[in-house]
Amino acid sequence: SQNAVKKTPPLTWKGDRNKAKQGIDALLKACDKHGFTTNEQKAALLGIVGGECGWIPQAESAQYSSPDRLCQIFASTFKGDLNLASNYCNWVRGNKGTASQFFDFVYDPSNNGRQLGNSQPGDGGKYYGRGFIQLTGRANYERYAKMSGIDILNNPDILNTDMEKSAEIAVLYLKDRTKHATPTAHPGFFYAAKRAVGNNSPDIAARKLEYYEHFYGLQAPETFGYAEKLAGNAEPPYSYNGVLAGSSQGLPSTVGFRDPNNKYPLKRYVNEPDTNRLARGIAKETIVMLKDSKRTINVPMALDQGNFSQPQVPYGAQYPYNKVMETESGHVQEFDDTPGYERIHTYHRSGTFQEIDANGTEVRKIVGDGYTIIDRNGYIAIDGECAITVGGNVSIYCRSDANIEVAGSAEMRVGGNFDIGVARDMNIAVEGNFSVWANGAMNLQAAKKGHILSNDNLHVASTNQVHMKSGSDMFIESVGKTNTKIGGDHIESISGGYDLSTGSVMNMKIGNDLNIDASPQIYQNSGRANPASAEAAVKALIHGMTPPALGVPLYPNIERMSSPVLAGEETFMYELPSDGNTQSGKAYI
Repeated sequence: SQNAVKKTPPLTWKGDRNKAKQGIDALLKACDKHGFTTNEQKAALLGIVGGECGWIPQAESAQYSSPDRLCQIFASTFKGDLNLASNYCNWVRGNKGTASQFFDFVYDPSNNGRQLGNSQPGDGGKYYGRGFIQLTGRANYERYAKMSGIDILNNPDILNTDMEKSAEIAVLYLKDRTKHATPTAHPGFFYAAKRAVGNNSPDIAARKLEYYEHFYGLQAPETFGYAEKLAGNAEPPYSYNGVLAGSSQGLPSTVGFRDPNNKYPLKRYVNEPDTNRLARGIAKETIVMLKDSKRTINVPMALDQGNFSQPQVPYGAQYPYNKVMETESGHVQEFDDTPGYERIHTYHRSGTFQEIDANGTEVRKIVGDGYTIIDRNGYIAIDGECAITVGGNVSIYCRSDANIEVAGSAEMRVGGNFDIGVARDMNIAVEGNFSVWANGAMNLQAAKKGHILSNDNLHVASTNQVHMKSGSDMFIESVGKTNTKIGGDHIESISGGYDLSTGSVMNMKIGNDLNIDASPQIYQNSGRANPASAEAAVKALIHGMTPPALGVPLYPNIERMSSPVLAGEETFMYELPSDGNTQSGKAYI
């Protein structure tokens, strides 16, 4: 380590040096505030930020003039399709659309966005790269908003407009992503940090290294040894095809055992101990990296409640704690007693596995179909939340009675039709208000009697005509006053008799002529007017159904546990550097 990192940008950088110096000062201040204090840590941060934005917070550019460059930067989006990429070249400058529209496409969940935690429409255009390290994706904005207390989730532009807050986010991000790297390793810590930030195309990676060496004051050696591997400088290929991968064909016949079928010894294991790599704490070219590369992430939950992801592989074995059995075809079983990383793991070569980590969290992934069959009773108890997301159809068939109870509130959202068929009675009891609204037509029909009863005022209104029709007698009865207000003409046509009776005074006031015509005679005070025959209103009965008592929901706030961070010999210092000074150790290094 040097005494101190340099605090000015390198002479090769031709931008606004005064503003860049302000950015460097803000970053170093944030380093001291959050305990990111070694020279290796500070120089790595400044080198990476210089390569990302030149120490001046800024938004990610949507300008790419070359289809080749687009295919290089957004490989999983364009997949080498130069014709498609050419459509998005010079997107803003060519008036093809806004930057948000560009990022909505390249960071869509079906493209790059899924691995960034983008799950909602517009996430790509809202959570594109900003700030010192070009923080990108909903998942990162959510995580570091919570970690820092800075509301970048709802105000993402803070990363560009507030230099000090943006610097804090950059430091917390790098500190979080390099927690298992040795903080005093040169240049190993820089390489561990570089892998955690951005899309490191060859030109960008070279620029970051140049700036790191400037701030650190010492060039990085061209080759790296044991200490650098411990700091995270090993970059193994994430591939694994079972134990059968590789072959001995082409090896000298004088090297050890020679299989006449040219299968053993496997080329990938030549000059290695026969102790399994997983038992020695080596993750490269094993199922650990394969599983981690195929994690299921950002599964959406119902009613926009967020998402959940398969945890990272909780591997962190140290020799000699992990007992490993790996079969010829690639099945693996582990019983790991490494302190802090205790696990039980069973893996099928197809990718189906069951793993229990040090917290007792179990991850079970089934690559094929899954069946659970219970010949007797089955019980499931979950003290926290339960989320079920299904990509296809869901069928639930209860061959007897079903009881569903919710202590709190319940909401159901249906994107298509919603049909309910009931063979017998259906009763709904509501203690509070009951509202039904239809944007289309509404039909209520009963094959037998129908009743509408209100213990308070009852209003029936229509912005158009109201029609009431009865196939038999119709009765209207009011205990109090009956008021009828008609804006236009009032016409009544009665084919039978018409009886009108009042128990008190009747007043009639007419603003114009009154015409009364009866054939053959008109009678006065004859007693012939009979009281109207009215049927008493019948209360609607709620058959055996009363509103339940107000529920007391538990709402337990049990957060999801975090599995131990993936680690192996590449990041854990299990031995002294001198312990690797053996023939097999040198071959590995």
